Amino acid sequence: SYRCPQSVLMLAHALGLGLYSDTGCVQMLEDVESWNAIGYIIESGQLIADDSVVMMRPEENSPNQISHIYGGQQQLITSMVFETFDDEVDWVTASIANDILMEKVAPETIIVTSISTASVSRYMPLIQSKLFDRGVRSTIPGYGNDSSAFGESGVVTLSTVTRAKGNEANVVYVVGFGGLNDYVRAVDNRNKAFTAISRSKAWVRITGTGKRMADAKAEIDRILADLPRFRFRFPNMALIKKLDAETGKRRREVAKLLDSVNLIIGSDSQAIATLLASDPKLGQVLKKRIEDAERDI
Repeated sequence: SYRCPQSVLMLAHALGLGLYSDTGCVQMLEDVESWNAIGYIIESGQLIADDSVVMMRPEENSPNQISHIYGGQQQLITSMVFETFDDEVDWVTASIANDILMEKVAPETIIVTSISTASVSRYMPLIQSKLFDRGVRSTIPGYGNDSSAFGESGVVTLSTVTRAKGNEANVVYVVGFGGLNDYVRAVDNRNKAFTAISRSKAWVRITGTGKRMADAKAEIDRILADLPRFRFRFPNMALIKKLDAETGKRRREVAKLLDSVNLIIGSDSQAIATLLASDPKLGQVLKKRIEDAERDI
């Protein structure tokens, strides 16, 4: 709580709980005492299902004064949507280079992370390569480097959220943020979003691609528009407590679908042709379902 500026901490809390999510909260503090313990007071409403609640965080509960001290042009919180993965990586590496070469930020006070562990292997080596091309050194702890290599002098740290936990930095980049509303990892990824954002002592830059990132940015914008307050409808706690079971059901559904897809891919082309010939509409329906799913990515 003391590490983060007020707006950064509140963004982390709101995203972690899903207070402004289109699909509703994924977890919740159930009583007034718990909210008070993390620095909030209730201005209106009750913590009962479907009641409209207004929660406020007094400024004195966030002693970090960077927003008052810093007089430059960089916003504390930036969220960006890109059309392609390459566009995102290019912007991130250019921004980091600008931080170091123009804004005179010490490289060791910059962390780049992702809320998806799987995407680290996709993002971090490429970011490292492009930073090297710009004359910026970086390390990926646990990926060919000492797993404890955080805050190494003159070096930017590129890390999973798990390895970043317990560390902090002046500037935190969170890439691949479109995974916030992952179908089977909604709670886990929101917990990681909280952890990633709350590593920051000052600036947070959140990036991603496509519709999912556009949805995440819209949620971020709604949160920022209400600060220093949260305005949300208190969830049904019985449903919140069932989310783990629902997540397990979704995970099994995806695993079953993967088996089916692999079965189709591994089938003889003549067998697939015979199936489509027996029901021509089947191929059209499958194509449409895939196109609909691609629009959601």
